[in-house]
Amino acid sequence: MRSSLPCQLSAESRQSTRSLYRFIGIVVLALGIAACGGDDGDDGDPGPPGPPGAGAGGVNAATVPSDQFAAEITGVSVASPPVVTFTLETSSDSAFPGININGLQLSNVRFYMAKLVPSVNGEPSRWVDYTTRDNSGTFEANEDGSYTYTFAEDVTALPEYDSGAVTRVSFEIRNLQAADGNAVVPNPWYDFRPNGDSVQAPQDTRDIANVGVTCNGCHGQLSFHGGARLEVEACVICHNPDLGSPADPQQNDVDFKRLIHKLHVNAEAGLPTMPVLIDGEEIHHPQDTRNCFNCHNEDNPDVTPNGANWYTSPSIEACGACHDDVSFASPPVNHPVSADNSQCSSCHAGQFPEIEVRNAHLIPSQEAAANFQYNILGVSFAGPAPAAPTVRFSITDPTNLGGANDPDGLGERYDLSDLSQIPALEAANTRMTVAWDTINYNNGGSGTNEAQPERTDVITGGALNVNAIDNGDRSYSLPLTDVSTAATGSGTVTMEGHPVDPVEGNLAVKSAVEFFAITDAQPVARRAVVDVVNNCDVCHGQLALHGANRVDNEQDCVTCHNPDATDRNRRPDPDNLAVPGPDGKAEQAIDFKYMIHAIHAANITVYGFGNSVNDFSEVKFPEPQLSNCIACHRTDTYYPFNGTISPVDGTAIAGTTINSGADRTTATDNIRMSPTTGVCSACHVSDAERDDPNSLNTAKLHMIQNGGNYALPDGAPVQETCYVCHGPNSIADVGVVHGVK
Repeated sequence: MRSSLPCQLSAESRQSTRSLYRFIGIVVLALGIAACGGDDGDDGDPGPPGPPGAGAGGVNAATVPSDQFAAEITGVSVASPPVVTFTLETSSDSAFPGININGLQLSNVRFYMAKLVPSVNGEPSRWVDYTTRDNSGTFEANEDGSYTYTFAEDVTALPEYDSGAVTRVSFEIRNLQAADGNAVVPNPWYDFRPNGDSVQAPQDTRDIANVGVTCNGCHGQLSFHGGARLEVEACVICHNPDLGSPADPQQNDVDFKRLIHKLHVNAEAGLPTMPVLIDGEEIHHPQDTRNCFNCHNEDNPDVTPNGANWYTSPSIEACGACHDDVSFASPPVNHPVSADNSQCSSCHAGQFPEIEVRNAHLIPSQEAAANFQYNILGVSFAGPAPAAPTVRFSITDPTNLGGANDPDGLGERYDLSDLSQIPALEAANTRMTVAWDTINYNNGGSGTNEAQPERTDVITGGALNVNAIDNGDRSYSLPLTDVSTAATGSGTVTMEGHPVDPVEGNLAVKSAVEFFAITDAQPVARRAVVDVVNNCDVCHGQLALHGANRVDNEQDCVTCHNPDATDRNRRPDPDNLAVPGPDGKAEQAIDFKYMIHAIHAANITVYGFGNSVNDFSEVKFPEPQLSNCIACHRTDTYYPFNGTISPVDGTAIAGTTINSGADRTTATDNIRMSPTTGVCSACHVSDAERDDPNSLNTAKLHMIQNGGNYALPDGAPVQETCYVCHGPNSIADVGVVHGVK
């Protein structure tokens, strides 16, 4: 038997439970001491109510938060109509987990049941449903707090019934009133053999993907069909190869393996069997579709024991869903005629390495880029300004470790003295930038337009910068441009660029960043708010922007995308603010804290390199709600500023420039949005405001009434009071009202 397992207690829940037990222990000890004799004194005031106890009484569903329900199937018997015993309890992340929840009725549940037909002669295993909606049977609430459901249908009478087959039972709960709406209950599932034989993974299972392990990393919480179907293990019971049953199995687009592949890959092709239900053109996969591992994760065998099926058991149905330029039938297109799946593995699972599934789905540009790494080994700054920081750096091959030219474990250092021996670097656009200060990058006094950092080429004209000093160990030292006398605090050096592959083009290599002290006693790092590698890349695979020059490092991004930055320099007439672009603006704020929110909210058009117009109005955020801040943010970094003070590190935050003024080299005539307003207005915008920026929607009025300013002169005091209501543990705590999970 295999089933969905109850989650482990979170640290907070364990602490709450331990605290409860300690409290009970103290009470018992006190009673024991009192019983030893003497006057027990007057009764004290009543204590606070304790948590509800477990057992048949439990708690009513209407008192439990909607996201704190957990169901588990504890047993199934099949003598005639199947009988299922299950529990409904508070979830492991609730304050008091494992408490029975009552109030469930027959009208709230729907049961499904299917058997697994094993793989034979190369044909993949497949689910065959017995019933996909049984909800008119007998329902009983048991004295121990559990529930029992007896199916209406006697599946043993079905001709396809097999008592020896691996069988799955699952169910959904819908329209169960919780404390804050309908309960959201992950579908439990239970795999067993009715004849009592065991179920062994992976040979007896077909658990290829799991929402918790992979899908919800992008989607937050997948839910369909009215919100009651949340788990892949339940989806496949209905979305099996027999659903729809067209004559050509390659066109059965509601079979789960075809449906999901087509949704993520063939969006432009649409879904011909469901033209009304799903508009494939509305879906935009945000990473390279060859990254199969993003959904097919084999690193968690307890949950996805068959996660490797995508390359060990290839099939016409699964592969053809993505490779829609292939016809396996006669006349064949881009593939020999294949009447069935019996020969797929012989070619694609071992015999021919070049078309072995894993090899065929490698992303060549990423494989080539893996041979390069930028390293900033140190920054020296003698000061005081004006003075130039000197950067010691190397470029290494991290796939080649431990050799004589790898003194620091970063990989074999490339000899940059003769780049003709390294063609990929010879053509690379590799450079360094220096920016200041790390509290609010403004690059004051640099003389650059719209507060952009100063740049120095590392490799130019196919050769190393002539000012670079060879340190004799394949590391090099390069003086950068002077830091302005206006600079204070700490600065940042970035190293970025793209080696060039003759076939794959620009290669995305992670940008390097190092902080250095200007007037600070020690370098002060820029605050860390988002996490590209562990958050953003879950959806994007790899963030490589600006021609693969800036890659997977938000600390590089913010040096340019700072509070004083706009896209004015990329507009057709940057020196004339009276000439608007097609978005009705003469310039657009590209401050990171505003721009990233606005991109995900489909609320911004930005001019880029070569005056390109980048319209993000078609962006589709993959979660049900845009408000799940921790899809990008680090823990507790999404709270509003306390006036101008960041709750992350206590530093003062500058507002977002929306008008860079007549003098593009200084911020003194800039017009800004106040800091919190700049962030929140990026998402909280009405359709009317998109058409007319001067329109006042409810959110905009709310911000203005509470000190927000959409036209704040540079240096003017900020009077926002957002933190009072929206800070941690406040009346409208952002984490609570946004439903952050």
